[in-house]
Amino acid sequence: MDSYTIGGTGVKYEEIPSYYTTDATSGKTREISLTDLVDFRPVLTTTNGHYPELPMIGSDMGCPRANYVGRIDKITLDSFGKFNVLRGVPSANPKEPEDPKEGLVIATVAIPPYTKQSKDVVITQRDNRRYTMSDIGKLERRISNLEYYVTLSLLEKDTAQLRIIDETTGLDRFKNGFIVDQFTGHGIGDVRNEDYRASVDTVSKTLRPMHYTNAIEVVEDLSSGSDRGNKTYQKTGDLITLPYSENSYIFNNNATRTMDIHAISMGAFKGQVSLFPEGDNWKSVNRRPDLTVVDDNNYDAKWSQFVPNWVEASENAANGGVRHVEPQELATMLMGWGAKVSNG
Repeated sequence: MDSYTIGGTGVKYEEIPSYYTTDATSGKTREISLTDLVDFRPVLTTTNGHYPELPMIGSDMGCPRANYVGRIDKITLDSFGKFNVLRGVPSANPKEPEDPKEGLVIATVAIPPYTKQSKDVVITQRDNRRYTMSDIGKLERRISNLEYYVTLSLLEKDTAQLRIIDETTGLDRFKNGFIVDQFTGHGIGDVRNEDYRASVDTVSKTLRPMHYTNAIEVVEDLSSGSDRGNKTYQKTGDLITLPYSENSYIFNNNATRTMDIHAISMGAFKGQVSLFPEGDNWKSVNRRPDLTVVDDNNYDAKWSQFVPNWVEASENAANGGVRHVEPQELATMLMGWGAKVSNG
């Protein structure tokens, strides 16, 4: 490298040329950068000598050597709006440094060894998108529409490929047209027709027969604890449960005072609420309920609607999260607890 003057008016590092050689057998051209070669071209001195000496066959050469390797850095932005460079560890196989605990990673910079030009550096920008609640709502509507039309397209494709053989001719009947319904609502069904007797199970997307749902009032016929114990249940307050015992899981009898766990204490107020009636076992069926609008383009009475609206439902259960019990089985269970069953 001493034959090139770095900087100033000499040849810059990135301007050092390359030597090209052609393989006589394959005819392929190979590029050899002159930065990777040892230059023995002699230079005349002021005393008409030359330097360096030409090497002799079988002789050794000694020289200092510096080896450069690649590195991967990260450009970050801290909470004060200042850009910082998080330098990685130089290595033959460099790895990215860990993301900072505070701040935002803007880009990852991969610097190859012996970088000649800035274009050799690979910059990968980090995708740091931030969504507002409005953006999330728009995405949710777009995904719902996409799922709806994809499902319809698949159903239409399956219907178009369905073979309906004519019994007389033995040929596939011509399909003039068909209606596709994925059973997520009554938007396609003719609900105004007096013969329309169907309900839709929106969880399993199944068409089911028309149904009538009502509650059964349960009246306890036992009053003493011993009678309840014989029937393997107990009453605690207003709750009827299986027999159980209470044990302290953890306790502290050395506390001297109380303190709020939450950093920002909320004021405690005493009040009194009166409920009339004190309890109810079913929804009101004698008056029109308050209008509840569900923006899913489905205006219908859903199958098993009492499960999410009155009982409880687990998100991962196809039947609404409850076990369906036949009326006779339910009556047997209730009478086994000493209850009277009446139509309600």
